[in-house]
Amino acid sequence: MTLPLFANAPSIWPVDAPRAVLIGRIWLPDTGPVLVRVQTDGVYDLSALAQTCSELLDLPGAAQRVRALTAPRLADSATVLAATQPEVAPPTFVFFVNHPEFVTRAFENYLKNRIGEDLGLREVPFRLVFRGRREE
Repeated sequence: MTLPLFANAPSIWPVDAPRAVLIGRIWLPDTGPVLVRVQTDGVYDLSALAQTCSELLDLPGAAQRVRALTAPRLADSATVLAATQPEVAPPTFVFFVNHPEFVTRAFENYLKNRIGEDLGLREVPFRLVFRGRREE
C-alpha cells in the first residue's frame, strides 16, 4: 500500500522550508549533541554561534545570524524513500529512509499524527518502523 501522504515526499517539509530557519540537535559520536540548521539539502553545524537552542535564541537577530553563517555541512537530511504497510494487526508502517539515525522522536510523532488523521487511525494503536537502504 502506498501512503497518499508520501506520494510527494518533500511534502513532509513545511511549505516555507526554503525560507524557514529550522534548527535542532543531532548526536555526533565523538562530540555529543550539536546544534544544527536543518535544510532540505542537508544538516549544518551551528556550534560556531551557540552550543544550545536556548543560547542561540537569546542572541539578538538569531535568525539572521543563522542565515548568514557559512556552516559546515554535517550530513544529508533524512529523506523518506518509500513507505509500505506490511501488517494490519497491529497496523504497521515501514518507512525506508536514507538515514534512519536522523529520524527524531519529533519527526516520528509528526508521522504518527499525520497517519492517525489522514488514515483514520487516531484511536487505533499502530507501529512505525524506520529502515535504511540495503547495502549492496
